[in-house]
Amino acid sequence: MHIDPFMIKNEYQEFVHAQSMQPSLLLESRLKQRLKLIKSPWPVFFKLTCIHLVSGFLSLLVCPQFGINPLGGAHGLMHWTMAYGPLFCAFVCGALFFSLTACMVALFVRGAQRQLIKQHQLWQFSLLAVLSYAGLMLVSSVLSAVSVSLFFSVFWILGAVVGAQVIYRLLDTVGTFVVTGK
Repeated sequence: MHIDPFMIKNEYQEFVHAQSMQPSLLLESRLKQRLKLIKSPWPVFFKLTCIHLVSGFLSLLVCPQFGINPLGGAHGLMHWTMAYGPLFCAFVCGALFFSLTACMVALFVRGAQRQLIKQHQLWQFSLLAVLSYAGLMLVSSVLSAVSVSLFFSVFWILGAVVGAQVIYRLLDTVGTFVVTGK
């Protein structure tokens, strides 16, 4: 299919010089409401949290966090990561726990919401990591008597935040490249 550049220029000139029409007040108010919702990071954070609940449960099948393992018994990847010490294990487990979330967000969130996550990803992933850590500690205290050190906790949260951001940025960059070729 051949596109005539002169035709595009003429159409553009017609568009620029065309009479503007005023949108209806109802349409304008609905559009403004929608834009306000899109600009707010909280609905997007709620969606991110819902995605994380699903992906967090799935990651527990592979790497039990603080003794929580829905299938029971196995140590999952912890067997290999503990060989390098508990702080390395904490960092890797936190990163794994949130990397799956970042992958699912990159797959299922589109458009303006994706841009909002990109703009606010540091505080959103950090808040979600702290909330997840608190939830995992609460559940593990009920299921088993797991106690962890402050350094372990910091490394787990740090791994979660770093892992999520690295994976999300990588997938966002790859996705943008695939879609636009740039």
